[in-house]
Amino acid sequence: MAEYKDIRRDFVSRTQELLKACSKNDARDVTKLINYAYGLITYPKGQIHHSKWPKYQFNGTNTSYGITSQNIKYSSGIPPKYNLYQIIRHVRNGLSHGYIEGEYDARNIIGIKIEDRDKANSPVNFTLEASIEQFRIFALKVSEDYLAIYDKLYPQS
Repeated sequence: MAEYKDIRRDFVSRTQELLKACSKNDARDVTKLINYAYGLITYPKGQIHHSKWPKYQFNGTNTSYGITSQNIKYSSGIPPKYNLYQIIRHVRNGLSHGYIEGEYDARNIIGIKIEDRDKANSPVNFTLEASIEQFRIFALKVSEDYLAIYDKLYPQS
């Protein structure tokens, strides 16, 4: 078994490797994606202060995070200008509290919907609807940002 030198960095780096190794055609890989995304989004969100994350605003055209503002639904119907950290926070809450559903075609899961709400019996205040590939890109990009921030804050000796 490989040795951990820095569990915070090594956990995210190794989880990235596992996700990248998944094929895109196996139904079990969607299960792996959700599990890995939990580790790649939930864990880093709690480790880095919100002011350190990139000042990225989601719009309708930039797909560098796999998703755009068109993937995000708001309870008010009026989309606020959510930044990256706010999206990470909502996705983390939805994953952590199990507010996740699949979208299916005739035989396969083709997308996921993650919701967030203030309390278990509160109305939904945020929804992310994404294809499997869009969500995969999002999880990997968030983890890449985390590692870049982490490496600046804690340079390896």
